[in-house]
Order: sequence, then structure tokens, then C-alpha cells
Amino acid sequence: MASLIGPATNPSGLQTYLVPFAKDEAAQVVLLTHHYYRGSGGSADSTMAKLLSPNPGFANVLHQLADASTTNHIADRYRMAETNSFSSHGAAGVSNA
Repeated sequence: MASLIGPATNPSGLQTYLVPFAKDEAAQVVLLTHHYYRGSGGSADSTMAKLLSPNPGFANVLHQLADASTTNHIADRYRMAETNSFSSHGAAGVSNA
């Protein structure tokens, strides 16, 4: 059977998809992957100030990924497969500035 790498979830899919996927498919998964964006480009709070400031929730995301990989014995643990400023094509005047 082939080994899997995935599921490359977006930020909202961490608990709703990635964690259950890690548990259900642990025997086949060798690496968990996840995406990180500072926020949604369509949100009014997607500002340059937000982009340049630390994200206090990011450490929690990493802890959840680490926990999902170690609890389910994922051999190569996890990686951030995609990162960017803001999702949804970015924030005009911020992501492209």
C-alpha cells in the first residue's frame, strides 16, 4: 500500500479535518501537511499592521500539528505545506505592497 502525505488543510480545517484524518489514516500517512495564512484577504482586519505583528495563535497551531503527528505516530511528523500573507487572493494594498 502507498504512503500518503496530506491533507494540506486550510487554517479552518485543522480540527475539523486534519486531526480526524491523522487518526483515521495513521497507518498510511507518513507526513501531515497544513496551510498557514495570517488571515482572510476579504476581511476588513487584513491590514499591514496585522500582517507585520506576531500571531499569538500560531504557536497553538504548531502544538496541535505536533500533537496530531505524535499521538498518531506519523513517521515524518508535519510541515507547513503552504504559507502566505492573506488567503482569498490576498488583501489589496497589503499582500501586493
